[in-house]
Amino acid sequence: MGYKEISVAEFGVAGGVTLLIVCEYAKRIERETGVGIRVFGFDTGQGLPELEGERDLPYWFRPTQYAMDVPKLENKLKNAELILGNVRDTVAIFFSNSKRPPLGVIFNDLDFFSSTRDALKIFDTEPTNFLPRLFMYLDDVIGNPEAMYGPFNGQLLANDEFNKEHPYVKIHLNQNLLPFSYLWWRYQIYYVHVFNHPRYSEYIGGGEQDTIETMLQLK
Repeated sequence: MGYKEISVAEFGVAGGVTLLIVCEYAKRIERETGVGIRVFGFDTGQGLPELEGERDLPYWFRPTQYAMDVPKLENKLKNAELILGNVRDTVAIFFSNSKRPPLGVIFNDLDFFSSTRDALKIFDTEPTNFLPRLFMYLDDVIGNPEAMYGPFNGQLLANDEFNKEHPYVKIHLNQNLLPFSYLWWRYQIYYVHVFNHPRYSEYIGGGEQDTIETMLQLK
């Protein structure tokens, strides 16, 4: 779509393992595509915050889990910026504090219903703060038999409530990965559609669609 630079954000950095991997991929993608990628990591810096109630899975998580060694991580990060504080405070001012490229990818590893709900409030800002369509990874939607994630707690509940409250921004599970059963993480990749984005309806079908149309005509 002609964007020269985009933002990528991880919500819930903890020790920074995933954020460092994202940084490495960002450099590789920049070299291949010429599109600049700015990486941001949102975290309290002090581990998980206080739980709000049973929907935050208190049987599985507790405050201060996954605390960050901030100086150690900052020393390792070469092409990322940490945004420290509770996400309910930081996402509201993320775009107003500085000129940021539009957000195109979100890695969401906030564990709680309440924190995920608060992070999604970033979409209450201007539609042009985002690409018309985004990718979003949700970490805490599969889990194990003890975690017992489901649609009535944690991240899935936050997504569901968000969709009910936002007519112009919708989050849904990807469809194109579902046939590939060997990709166990296919149930963790979501799309975000920003329907009221001024560029949402720009046609991007291009070559692939033209090829399909030609093949159908030959038949």
